[in-house]
Amino acid sequence: MQDNPYHTPASDLQVEGPIKRSLLWKIYWVVITLLSLASLPFMLAADGAGWPEILTLVSFVIGTVGLFGYVFSKAIWNRTFWLAFAILSPLWGVLYFYVTQVDQSAGMSAQEALVVNAIGWVVSIPYYLGLLLYGLPGNRLWRR
Repeated sequence: MQDNPYHTPASDLQVEGPIKRSLLWKIYWVVITLLSLASLPFMLAADGAGWPEILTLVSFVIGTVGLFGYVFSKAIWNRTFWLAFAILSPLWGVLYFYVTQVDQSAGMSAQEALVVNAIGWVVSIPYYLGLLLYGLPGNRLWRR
C-alpha cells in the first residue's frame, strides 16, 4: 500500500513492445525481391540498355534494403535518407519511361503494354508505401 492514495503507482510495464510486421509484408518482400532479381539480367542485357538501367539497378538494391528494414523492423542508416528515397523512388519510376532507350512494349500492342505497366505499378504500391512508412518521422523504429 502507498502512503499517498493520490500518487500514481509505478509500473514496470512497457507501453511499446517490439514492432512486428504482418507475415504478408515478409512474403511480399521475398516475392518482390526474387521477381526483381530474376528480371535484372534481362533488363541489363536488353537492346538499348544504358545509364537508366544502371540507375534502376542501384535504386532497386537501395530500395530492397530499405524495404527489408521496414518489414523486419531494423533501423538501417537514418530516417531522413529513407524519407527522401521514398519520395524520389516513384518519381524515378515515372521518369525512367521517358529516358530509357529500351523498348518497353516488347512487341505488345499499346493496350497490352498499358495493362502490363498498370499491373506493375499496382504491384509496386506496397513497395513505395513500405519505404514511405519506413522514413516517416512517426515510425517508432527511429525513436529507439
